[in-house]
Amino acid sequence: MANFWWVIQNGSYQHDLQLGILWAPLRDKAGHRKSHWESLDRVQPGDVVFHYAGQMVKAVSCVSRGSMPASRPYEGGEAWHKDGRCVQTRYAELDAPLPLSEIPLELRKAAVFKGSAFKAGGGANEGYLFDLPTDFGVWLSERLNLLGEPDTNTARDGDSPNDDNSPPAASAYFDETDRKVVVDARREQPTLRDFLFKSKSFSTCAICGRYLPVQLLTTAHIKPRKHCDTIERNDPYVVMAACTLGCDALFEKHFIVVDETGTIQRGWREGTDDVAAAVTAVSGRACAAFTSNTSAYFDSHRFLKTELVGSSV
Repeated sequence: MANFWWVIQNGSYQHDLQLGILWAPLRDKAGHRKSHWESLDRVQPGDVVFHYAGQMVKAVSCVSRGSMPASRPYEGGEAWHKDGRCVQTRYAELDAPLPLSEIPLELRKAAVFKGSAFKAGGGANEGYLFDLPTDFGVWLSERLNLLGEPDTNTARDGDSPNDDNSPPAASAYFDETDRKVVVDARREQPTLRDFLFKSKSFSTCAICGRYLPVQLLTTAHIKPRKHCDTIERNDPYVVMAACTLGCDALFEKHFIVVDETGTIQRGWREGTDDVAAAVTAVSGRACAAFTSNTSAYFDSHRFLKTELVGSSV
C-alpha cells in the first residue's frame, strides 16, 4: 500500500524538478533534527507526492527510490546545510496548477494533526515533507484526474518484483482495490474542466439537472477518452458536467444513453431494480449538454455497444 505525501518547495521547486529529487538537510544550524526533513526517510518506492509551491499544487510524482545520504545538490548554503538525504521521484508537471483555495477548506481542516501539512485554519504549514491522509490524496487524485482503470495484468503482492525492485513507471497502488494513480496526468483535463466550470463554485449536472457544488461534478467524457484521437481529446465539447451522485456512472456504464434528439433514454446495460429506478428518474429528460457540437460524440457513445458487451466498461 503506497502512501501520499505533501511537499512544500517554494524555494527549491525548480531545482528539485530538474533533478527529479526531494532533498533535505540532516540537521538545522543548531544541530537539531526536524521531523519534516526526517520524513524523507519514511518515503518508499511507489509512494505518490503532491508538489506545492507558490500557493499551488504544481506537480505530482511517483517515488522511484527511497531515501539515501546525499550532499546538497545545488549551490549555496552554509556548512550545516551540506549534508542531507535525497529521494528520487518521477515528476509530472500540471498544465494548470491547482490553487490551495480550490481544495475544500473542510478537507484541509480535517487533515490537521500534530506535524501535519496544514494549520488549524486550513492554511499550508511551514516545513518540507508531510504525511497526507489517504482520503486527501484520493481527493487530489480525483480532482487532477489521476485515477486510471485497474490493471489486472500488474503484479500483486507475492508476485515476482521488477528486476530493479522499482515500481512500474508512473504508477502506484494505494489501496486494496488496486486503483491506479497515473502520474502521467491527462494533460488536457485541467483545460476541459476549466471549460465546464471555470471559477464556478456551483454548476448543473447535464443529465439530472441538479444544481450542485462543483466538487460533486465530474468532467465526464461523452465519447470514452480511450476511443478519442488527439484532436478529440483536446476538444472541449467532448466532455460534459455529470454528477457523482449517480449520473456519471449511469452514463459511463451505458445504463443510459442520449439519442439523436438529445433525449436521455434507457441504455443497453441491465441492472437491479434500484438501478432501474435511477434510470427512470432521468429518462425522457433533455440532456443539457446536447448541441450540434456534441451530437457526434453522443452518437459514438451510443454505438459502442457491440465492442463493449461483456466488458467491464
